[in-house]
Amino acid sequence: MASVTLSEAEKVYIVHGVQEDLRVDGRGCEDYRCVEVETDVVSNTSGSARVKLGHTDILVGVKAEMGTPKLEKPNEGYLEFFVDCSASATPEFEGRGGDDLGTEIANTLYRIFNNKSSVDLKTLCISPREHCWVLYVDVLTGKRVGKVLHASLQSVVHKEESLGPKRQKVGFLG
Repeated sequence: MASVTLSEAEKVYIVHGVQEDLRVDGRGCEDYRCVEVETDVVSNTSGSARVKLGHTDILVGVKAEMGTPKLEKPNEGYLEFFVDCSASATPEFEGRGGDDLGTEIANTLYRIFNNKSSVDLKTLCISPREHCWVLYVDVLTGKRVGKVLHASLQSVVHKEESLGPKRQKVGFLG
């Protein structure tokens, strides 16, 4: 993780902001940014979601496919994470910066989901040593989302919302 060096003036600015309960963007210290969550936004997945928090937009797709259990855990299925911090999302991801961050986030996700309280991987086993479900989780992290993608996502969400709360739930989150 990269370290950040602050000047004395920046430190004073931050401390005074905390003391005055004020952030640079006008929010109080305990005020949250507006969070938007949309589901079933990608049609060729078993489940998908988009989360927008401030200027950060994250799109996640999950595909479930049959596979073979790993030798060290023959009674479990498993998750595979791929995190793409694309340079098209922000110039900060140019070069290896996006790859390194993507790998770091994927490793963190493996640590989070590698316990029974997150996902009981034994429930993904179909036949020990022979067949299991593999959940492929693709994450696209970005600061800016293209207008065309946004418009198509909004269209899908509005269509889903028009079906009302009794719509049939299918897929990973159903």
